[in-house]
Amino acid sequence: MSASHDVHHDPATDPLIGAYDDQLDLIDRFAARIPFARGDEIYAQDEETDLIYRVVRGAVREMRVLNDGRVRYGACYVEGDVFGFDAAPVHRFAAEALSTCLIAVVRRSTIEALGGDLDGLIWAAATLAA
Repeated sequence: MSASHDVHHDPATDPLIGAYDDQLDLIDRFAARIPFARGDEIYAQDEETDLIYRVVRGAVREMRVLNDGRVRYGACYVEGDVFGFDAAPVHRFAAEALSTCLIAVVRRSTIEALGGDLDGLIWAAATLAA
């Protein structure tokens, strides 16, 4: 027997959302906004993971080319989503614009230097997306 867990986060009472919003404010204030056309690569597979990305407008998907040439698709991101987090020093997946996009891009070190909680941002992004 499996149980279904329906988790709702109430912005008025959930401290996770408030902390997450504080981190998003840092991204919004200090990120460069870069336009991408449909099909443009936002970052490459095996590229260093020194940047954080947020979809301002459009949609993004992650994909990985396997050794045998097959393509494995990862997550998709839409307006407001934060992505590009990898625990490894390089991205396991590439990110590609599914439509015309505007992406906010900021260095991880910038967020940390401004007193941002990078680990908290990563955790909150993963938790709230679930």
